[in-house]
Amino acid sequence: MLLIRRILTLATPLFLVLTYEALLRFPEHLFYLWGAVIVVIFLTLLWLSTKGLRRILYIFFITLAVLNTGVFFFIFFISGELARQIVIAGSLVLNGLYLTQIFYYNFRTEKYQVNALQNISSYLNLIAIFLMGSVGFSLILYLSWPAWAMTLAMFIISALLTFQAIWISKVSFGATALFALMSGLVCGEIFWALSFLPSAALVNAFILTVIYYTTINLGRYSLLGQLKASVVVRYLIISLSVLILTLITARWA
Repeated sequence: MLLIRRILTLATPLFLVLTYEALLRFPEHLFYLWGAVIVVIFLTLLWLSTKGLRRILYIFFITLAVLNTGVFFFIFFISGELARQIVIAGSLVLNGLYLTQIFYYNFRTEKYQVNALQNISSYLNLIAIFLMGSVGFSLILYLSWPAWAMTLAMFIISALLTFQAIWISKVSFGATALFALMSGLVCGEIFWALSFLPSAALVNAFILTVIYYTTINLGRYSLLGQLKASVVVRYLIISLSVLILTLITARWA
């Protein structure tokens, strides 16, 4: 049984890659393939969890479901076969790494490094926000989807990812839920404002990601009682520097 679970950490990422490749060749089956991605992720996590840790499954599921949904739709909006294959290959590595750490956490604790899942989740959530932001802005720009609908979707997505990132850091449920709601509102408002800018979808998504990065990290420090002036200054300097550089180098319509 343990061997089967270990094989799953390798087989599932490969299955997801094959699903993405199938999507590029059979786009008319988009929703069936996306449904297969979500179901396989859930079943894999169910198999990788133990009865006593079953509740943790849903926390891991949030990150993987949003990340792979982002990959799934993102490859529709990027041009160039090479770029698509790079994104798909990246998803293979990220999914494999995350599932391996979940396996270690549940079944091979001697190989699990402390806070590995918290750290990896944080990075994957940033990537997920960028991918979903890119998809949202692209839908508005290229398919004329209503900005309010995409804003609502971003509110839900960012709130869920924030809840996952904070709760896995062992903050109380009530404080986690409240901060997730606040983070969702911030990201939703930023998304709404960015949707009116004459900038590219990738640029807007990157700006959104930087703001999410700052919000989530300062919030985590605050909820853990570790927030200091030096921490605030460091994150603000990093974020503002990246934002200014992005705005200066971005192409404007």
